[in-house]
Amino acid sequence: MKKIFVCLFVISLLTACAATPSPAPTQADIPVKPLTQPATNTPVQATLLPFSQWTPPESPYSPSAEDANLLRGNIFIDSVQLTMEGTPPQFSVRVIGNPPTQCHRLRLTYDSLDANNNIHISFYSVIDPNLVCTQVLSKFEVYFPLGSFPAGHYSLWINGQKYAEFDA
Repeated sequence: MKKIFVCLFVISLLTACAATPSPAPTQADIPVKPLTQPATNTPVQATLLPFSQWTPPESPYSPSAEDANLLRGNIFIDSVQLTMEGTPPQFSVRVIGNPPTQCHRLRLTYDSLDANNNIHISFYSVIDPNLVCTQVLSKFEVYFPLGSFPAGHYSLWINGQKYAEFDA
């Protein structure tokens, strides 16, 4: 009798769990898409400016007006690579990481150079608080050009951590 009761209890638990599956995210719910290096090897043209006039290039991951209604979350950075090509040197950064779920949308902001030649970049995610999403990591790869810099020593900071130093 005891074995029958345990079997019925286990079957009822399995049935209850299977009866209410969480909805799978639709294609519209998965906005984090990889951004890879452009197919052409044309170097990005940048003008050498003093640090007070430097502005980073536009990014498809820039914050938008709709972000005000979304919750801000962290992301997990796996690797950061800084590359240099051409004359004058054109710097680019490649970041590989994961948002907490497939429903998180990647965002990135960066500040102008500070007086100490530090470049500060912030990666984070935003998500609709009413959205139900499975806790599955999905890799992203972001590649974006930083441009040229005047002669000097620079540091690249991402989410408050120094990832690279370079000389231009």
